[in-house]
Amino acid sequence: MGELKLEQNKLIFQIEQLRMQLCNLAKEKGISHHSVIELSQELDNYIVQYFQQYGGRNSKAGEQSLSRSSSLPD
Repeated sequence: MGELKLEQNKLIFQIEQLRMQLCNLAKEKGISHHSVIELSQELDNYIVQYFQQYGGRNSKAGEQSLSRSSSLPD
């Protein structure tokens, strides 16, 4: 059970890192720049993977874990 939680935390960390990179890149290059779009698509894939592995719409634990890390930086 602990190993599953560790893998979940790694995925959340990866999502958070990509999200921060995406925000910074979008500020630097603009939201329609090809590198921003590519990074956004990569982030989308990780988010889909998270919800496939740890629960979808009906999983409160999955939603709460991911939503805690998804506030936008200032």
